[in-house]
Amino acid sequence: MKKINIILLIIMVGIYFPILAQNKALPIYTAATNSKAYIIIVNAPQEMEGFNVYRKAPGENNFNRLTQKPVTAIVDPGIIKAVLKDDYEWVNKALRAADDFEIVRRLQSDPGTSAVLSLSSLNVAKAAGRLFVDDSVEQNKTYTYKVEFINYEGKILGEVERDIKIIYKQPPAPTVVKSDAGDNLIKISWDYPAYKGDPNDIVVGFNIYRDNGERKFEKINDVLILRQEDIKYRTDINVINNKPYNYFVKSVDCIGRESISSNQVTATPVDITPPKYPEGLNTFAEEGQITLTWKMNLELDVSYYDVYRSLEVLETYEKINKGPIAADQPYYFDKDVFAGPSYYYKVQAIDSSGNISEFSNSISGKPADSTAPSLPNNVTAVVVGQYVRLKWDALPDKDLKGFYVYKRRSDLEFLRVVNLPIDTLGFYDTGYKNEGLWQGRTYYYGVTAVDNFYNESEMKIVKVLIPDNDPPKTPVSSYARSNDDGIVEVTWQPSMSLDAAKYRIYRSEGNETAKILIETPDSIYKSIDSSAARGITYGYQVAAVDSFGNESLKTEKTTVVPADIIAPPSPVEIKATSSTNGVRITWRAVSVDDLFGYNVYSSYLPNGITKKLNNEPLHTTEFFDPTGVEGTYYIVSSLDTSLHENKSQAEEATK
Repeated sequence: MKKINIILLIIMVGIYFPILAQNKALPIYTAATNSKAYIIIVNAPQEMEGFNVYRKAPGENNFNRLTQKPVTAIVDPGIIKAVLKDDYEWVNKALRAADDFEIVRRLQSDPGTSAVLSLSSLNVAKAAGRLFVDDSVEQNKTYTYKVEFINYEGKILGEVERDIKIIYKQPPAPTVVKSDAGDNLIKISWDYPAYKGDPNDIVVGFNIYRDNGERKFEKINDVLILRQEDIKYRTDINVINNKPYNYFVKSVDCIGRESISSNQVTATPVDITPPKYPEGLNTFAEEGQITLTWKMNLELDVSYYDVYRSLEVLETYEKINKGPIAADQPYYFDKDVFAGPSYYYKVQAIDSSGNISEFSNSISGKPADSTAPSLPNNVTAVVVGQYVRLKWDALPDKDLKGFYVYKRRSDLEFLRVVNLPIDTLGFYDTGYKNEGLWQGRTYYYGVTAVDNFYNESEMKIVKVLIPDNDPPKTPVSSYARSNDDGIVEVTWQPSMSLDAAKYRIYRSEGNETAKILIETPDSIYKSIDSSAARGITYGYQVAAVDSFGNESLKTEKTTVVPADIIAPPSPVEIKATSSTNGVRITWRAVSVDDLFGYNVYSSYLPNGITKKLNNEPLHTTEFFDPTGVEGTYYIVSSLDTSLHENKSQAEEATK
């Protein structure tokens, strides 16, 4: 199966290669073999629809056009599969395209994705309208090429020239290749110089080769590993522990040429993963012994078990089996016991590599004994602040040793809160570290009677509610931002208080007092404010509210000015009329709700460098340039409250 996750990762981060993010990308990549010259469009003007190619051979003074018509992207979904050939399947998955029409659309409309995939495959570059191949060249000669970028109207957007020498040249190989073995995996890393805009640096990715055990190396990546400045490694998970593997890496340029092999490295993965701790422990009381059983581990490399025992659940456990307990015999007979105390057991699993599991959960057991004592009578509970006082009556049982006290919250199991039976007729619960019990929570207390043989009676249960008068903790943080549609999104990290029941979002405008905007359940940490007007400064805060209605302090205020990402329409019907005093420019008003004003620019050429004439945005549909003359070109732009600007076509001043 193709490892499409590599390509998807690159597209998702919107890389267009790390060099693009650094504004170092050249408009074109060029390369040659002994009989062909290649031109790949990488960083084209945004409005490019196609390009023309011109060539000047050695000794020629003028350029000759090589393209009869501009090179453009494939627009017919019916032929895209034939053009992509063997690359069709992985390109389809990389684009997550529903059909061939969507493949064609994405390669046309998404320049970042189109450029990245074009660097991965010449077939993709051809389909995306980014490839030109000149096969009418001679070896060892140097030709000068000119690439002319045009828009859908045929207007030239720009051009670039490049000399190409017709000779086959391998790219430099990666250096400092290293391997790091883990458990059932090997990490292969390498070094390669950072891209600095050199037109001769056309390496776009890497291939990793691994031997198959017979010193025959095979490529292990089905899709090219694209060059990234901060990610120069891959992890091979298709390996077997304790088996050595050899690797080397080759760099690949934009037309698929590979470098020579890098230095070769060797690594052997080893088993360092312990087995899972044994589960399902059970004890069975028998006369004079305790039988301990557990579920057999499912790992195939488990070798044996060890059993540990303690007289206290939280004290040190000691191994009690003299020899290993076979992996297929998950039980143990403990005969070194006597009636009275409880015994606590834990089990560990050990695999064939000597890796030891964590301890299992502990379980208690007692040898066979007689009847349990009577049930405790008249158990009552009184709340004193955040503490609970339990009381009960004395029992007539002659062999009574004492009482166990248990506690649980409404959604948890009972846990014993005394290590040994207590000989008093009451218990005072002050909570963890004597800090009191959680306010607003319901607790259940259970009391059992225990005899000298540690036989335990049934449990007498009482229910207690601790009042809550304290507000919850303030949410950790909150943040508000305007999304692409100008709608405010408010997010926050939840309160650390376990009794937080809901959240209140507050909004203020300017210096006004914050007002409740909306309330959300405690499981939701995000809300939107679609009522916020664009261009106005708002402040947002979040507070937590517990189930008793206590409200926390608000988070720090986050200010937001809602703004969208859609530029207004450009002005039309531009007229520039010259006179002896200057030039008067008029235009038709732009009709959008969030229009902020207009800017006017002048230039001496239709596509020349422009100069902004007004200091502040204009709010009328006319402007007078006292320095303007006939033949000057003027451009009018519209500006919205989100500061998006859209320029008109240039209009020449006439009388």
